[in-house]
Amino acid sequence: MVPLSRATRERAAILFEGEAEAACAELERECAENLPMQEHATPESLERIRFAALKSSGGTLAGLAAAIRLAKTDWRDLLVEADFADDVHAHLAWTPVRRAVDIIVRALEEDPTVLVCLVGQTASGKTALATEVAARVGGEIVTADSVQIYREFDIGSGKPSAAEMASAPHHLVSALDPMAPCDAFRFVTLADAVITSVRERGRVPIVCGGTFLWVKALVQGLVPAPAASEPVREAHRKIVETSGRNALHAALAKVDAASAAKLHPNDVVRVSRALEVFETTGKKMSDLHASHGFSEARHKAKLFAIDCTTEDLRARIEKRVDAFIAAGWIDEVRGLIARGRADARAMSSVGYREVAAHLRGEIDATDLKVAIVRSTRVFARRQRTWLGHEPVTWLPPQR
Repeated sequence: MVPLSRATRERAAILFEGEAEAACAELERECAENLPMQEHATPESLERIRFAALKSSGGTLAGLAAAIRLAKTDWRDLLVEADFADDVHAHLAWTPVRRAVDIIVRALEEDPTVLVCLVGQTASGKTALATEVAARVGGEIVTADSVQIYREFDIGSGKPSAAEMASAPHHLVSALDPMAPCDAFRFVTLADAVITSVRERGRVPIVCGGTFLWVKALVQGLVPAPAASEPVREAHRKIVETSGRNALHAALAKVDAASAAKLHPNDVVRVSRALEVFETTGKKMSDLHASHGFSEARHKAKLFAIDCTTEDLRARIEKRVDAFIAAGWIDEVRGLIARGRADARAMSSVGYREVAAHLRGEIDATDLKVAIVRSTRVFARRQRTWLGHEPVTWLPPQR
């Protein structure tokens, strides 16, 4: 049995922490006798295969087992997967972030005209990864987030940090007044202008955000729908004022149950729009979506998303909520309400909705974090479901 090199053991210690010894034992045992190239292997080539398996593991024993299985099937595929073009010792700085960046960079190298879209679940680490990619390729980030686009909604929307903003330009963050309307059509108009400008300056646009409907509209086109009707919208506002948001949602459910099922009653803007389409045309918004099929390609795009286990994502969400609250999220929402932002569209988003309810006395302080985490996890599951039907390249979890 050829022992593992010091470099490989050091990398295992970094990746696997407390499970490093188990990982090393697995590598030595499984790769010692069962590789198809074993009879032709030199100690150096065998070490290269084992280091590649370690590099492709994502830092988990399950990932290591999968990499070893690939090595047994075709060790050449493993080397390609691990992006081993240089000597093994040149990869000592590798991390899961580095691997994800490498995958995206490779896609751009294969086709420099492709529009990279980093989508996925909330709290999965999209912004940090997009910033790393931008630094690597000379890119600028086009944010696709229906809350971050508004000024004043800063803490709870998870806007890029000062360091991230300094590392790479982030467009469409704090771009609109808090009370300004913004739907997929307006986002596409704004994003198209930014993408054109970025490319004209010889830079690389990178779309990043969790508002997948906006990304889908940007890439595949918008559903043809009638122009806004101010009299109809005014009537809807009066329903909300006199009978509440649930009443408007119930009115939509009577004529377009499919659309109502996808929308929360607090999402007054989208509920009103779906009802407006029916009242002005007699057509259901859900039928328009189904007939369109989002099949009109506007950009040659490639979607990437960070793959997270349920347990890891929950931990990340809880840590994120703790950080937001510690940073003054409750006071931020209190100030927004005091400045007349209670009916802003972003106030109905996940997290802001719960903090506002807490300030109205509807959620106890001791229950607030639990309520936010629960709503965020539900939203993250919906995001994962949406992505399950799309051609997404899944990236390793970010640590």
